[in-house]
Amino acid sequence: MIFYTNTPGLVVNSKKANRTIARFDKDGKFETHNPAIIAKMREHFRNNGIDFKSLSYWDLKKMAEKKGIETHKIKQADLIKALEEGER
Repeated sequence: MIFYTNTPGLVVNSKKANRTIARFDKDGKFETHNPAIIAKMREHFRNNGIDFKSLSYWDLKKMAEKKGIETHKIKQADLIKALEEGER
């Protein structure tokens, strides 16, 4: 699962284990396949870990097309709203 944030280089630490759980790259992206980390991160990220506001217009458009949402002449704010509604 891929998590996005508006804060590039963000580091998420575990209080219990006293170690780093996630380290976001310079683009604000973090990818993991570890189910324990995904479960912990989902608590703090909305829409299954996808922060739509931090994505570019073209990334949003690709995601919307995969979900079957019409993207012809649509604004970025409307794309975000449609994708968020589709995630619920």
